[in-house]
Amino acid sequence: MRDIRKTRVMLGLLVTVLISNCFISLTPEKVIAHSGRTDSSGGHRDNKNASGLGSYHYHHGYGPHLHPNGICPYEAPAEIAVSSVSIASSKDTLDIGDSIELKAEMHPANATNKSVSWASSDTNIITVNSTGTITAVGVGTAVITVQSNNGMKDSTSISVIKPVEGISIEEDGLSFLVGEVKVLTANVTPTDATDMSVSWSSTDPSIIEVNDTGEAVAKSIGTATITAKTANGISDSIEVEVLELEENIPASSLPVKEADLTKKEDKTDPDNNGFESIVGIGILGAIAFAVRKAKKGRK
Repeated sequence: MRDIRKTRVMLGLLVTVLISNCFISLTPEKVIAHSGRTDSSGGHRDNKNASGLGSYHYHHGYGPHLHPNGICPYEAPAEIAVSSVSIASSKDTLDIGDSIELKAEMHPANATNKSVSWASSDTNIITVNSTGTITAVGVGTAVITVQSNNGMKDSTSISVIKPVEGISIEEDGLSFLVGEVKVLTANVTPTDATDMSVSWSSTDPSIIEVNDTGEAVAKSIGTATITAKTANGISDSIEVEVLELEENIPASSLPVKEADLTKKEDKTDPDNNGFESIVGIGILGAIAFAVRKAKKGRK
């Protein structure tokens, strides 16, 4: 029985015991025990230096372990430096008021220290906080830079614009005659928008064709829709009808010119009623001529 107890005592000297956050190192030569805890940085506080490793030392990322003769059996892992950093997500253009979060990718992925800092070349245009969130505050272009703790950098240029909010075509309910040409006008708001360019299109260019400047040409009889669209996708449309051009227009529908109303009768025949002089000038001209002839006869 005595031999069994002795054997248990000897075996107890070969194990590591952790009680109440105490690290106990057992060696054939001596026992090193120290209280404390390992912090988030991997350091261990040993205020009384019971371990012989100093009042603050590292376990080098390993769990509780023995320190034979006060010497840590593990070497500190080599620091893996950042070799490059890049901005993983970004936009070339933002509208005033837009806010997005940029992400930084570290290379290699297992770098020891992945902390970064952010900066803007012009905070009157774009601001950026410590987490990489940028906010567009003014029109212009700014450069956003991310930097690792060991000086690796990456940058991206971002433009901030004032967007178009509305567009309207001045003309409405237009009618064209075949072959007629008209220039359409689109009003864009606000008038100080960064990009006020407008593109034009027709639902049926065989009926009416429109170019980039808004010039519309009637090609054939029918109805089509003309649309004006801004660079950021806002649009307005109108429906246009193309009518046939009458080739044989009756004289009565033509406007009477001043020369027609004052045209003199034929003097070669005193009894001439003047009908030869008014052939083809239209009914209105004939009536005016007859009235004037009657007045002259009464004199």
